[in-house]
Amino acid sequence: MALSADSEKIVEAIWNHIAELHAEWKTLIQLFGVSQAQSDFLNKKAGDFFETVHQTLIRDILLGISRLTDPLSTAGKDNLVLERLLQLPEVVANSTLSSKVAAQLIEVKAQAGPIRDYRNKYLAHLDLVASLAPGSDVLPGIARQDIDGVLESFSDLFNLIEQTLQDRTVAFKRISIHGGPEDLLKHLEDAESWQRLSFPERRRIGRRVDAASRDE
Repeated sequence: MALSADSEKIVEAIWNHIAELHAEWKTLIQLFGVSQAQSDFLNKKAGDFFETVHQTLIRDILLGISRLTDPLSTAGKDNLVLERLLQLPEVVANSTLSSKVAAQLIEVKAQAGPIRDYRNKYLAHLDLVASLAPGSDVLPGIARQDIDGVLESFSDLFNLIEQTLQDRTVAFKRISIHGGPEDLLKHLEDAESWQRLSFPERRRIGRRVDAASRDE
């Protein structure tokens, strides 16, 4: 079933936001969730910088999850949210699909509840009591598997509509990141290896590279 132009715009916009969240989460995990040794390596290279990157990524992910699970409108302004998918004429016209989407939305919002609470207390606003409490710099009640679960439920909801109306699915988990953390880590590791070499060894390698360049 073809989507109308207006419905297509909404679906594509929500697709972009879900894909961006998966890309940010994948970036965060590839940088900071692989091993303690890798985290120590990044901390040694540029600890303050990577701490800022970590904090910025996690905040943006939590904000993105919260925004997509906001109400249809706030303060009289319409929002681009997951619930907007339930309002698509093509979904409304399919009672079976509409019921499934509504049920999935309830599950999504329940899973996102702790993240939304954190957004309201620490990100969108600074709740006084929460901000001054001991350990206020941690994510209360939010674990890695919780964010994994929310993002998976976003994908399931989106693909429920895509599969039914468009006969296709989107593999958000397989999203690729070009020039991402893995490339950065490779360059840092190469630089680390280079620094371990003595000056004569560096000169010998430099000569071999120059000779290879001339041969090309």
